[in-house]
Formats: sequence, C-alpha cells, structure tokens
Amino acid sequence: NRSLYLSLYCIDINENEKGKATEILKKNFPRGTKVKIKPYGSNGNRLLAKIFRVDDQTEMTQLLNTFDSLDKNCMN
Repeated sequence: NRSLYLSLYCIDINENEKGKATEILKKNFPRGTKVKIKPYGSNGNRLLAKIFRVDDQTEMTQLLNTFDSLDKNCMN
C-alpha cells in the first residue's frame, strides 16, 4: 500500500523497448500484486532492488531478460 521510487537492480532497458517492458510487467505484476522487495543500494533518490511476486517468486529482472537491448548496470 505504499509508493516507492525504485529502479530494478542490474538492468537498464533501452528507451525504444520501455513500452514492451512495461506491458510485460503489467501483465505479470498487475496492480495489487503482493511483492517482496530485496534492496541492493540506491541511485540518487531511487532504491535499487529486485522485486519478487510473493505467490510464486517470479522476479521482474528475469522476465525482462528476453530483451536484446538489455544493458546490465550492476554495481559489483
């Protein structure tokens, strides 16, 4: 029931693919989906995190790995 400003950890979608990525996430994480947030740090005022569905442990970054234009932005 909270709004957070965050970026997905270790992923950066090409500007041309953001529409498709948004649709994939809306389909798999519809409004009201219970999620678990695993924080990895911050980038300015945004939390860097991995986000998992509570019911089946689906993770957002794994869903988005289908994009060829995916850039990794890991802070390892």
